[in-house]
Amino acid sequence: MRKKLRAPVALAAAIVATASMVTPASANLSAFAPCGYDESTPVGQPEHRRDAKYHHCGDHTVSVQIQVDLATQPDYTFCTQRILTPHWYYLGSANAVNHAWYTGRLC
Repeated sequence: MRKKLRAPVALAAAIVATASMVTPASANLSAFAPCGYDESTPVGQPEHRRDAKYHHCGDHTVSVQIQVDLATQPDYTFCTQRILTPHWYYLGSANAVNHAWYTGRLC
């Protein structure tokens, strides 16, 4: 019986040890922010005035390429900035932007 309990106990100890490691405060903030394309209404604005944003949840110390699909204009790509904290990229009015996504390429 004791042999069967060792693996789960060791696994639980490893999870606790990993969870208690010191991480930057910015890493904790990204856990609450959705990744990828998002639409939201700015505080104090009417519901019909929605903003389109993109949040890349990968490694923030590298620059990655994001594709933006627009409703009536030609689509475009842009490179994120190399920053140490999670960052939202404002894309414009949600009426003008259909979607945005990470292309899988580095800049």
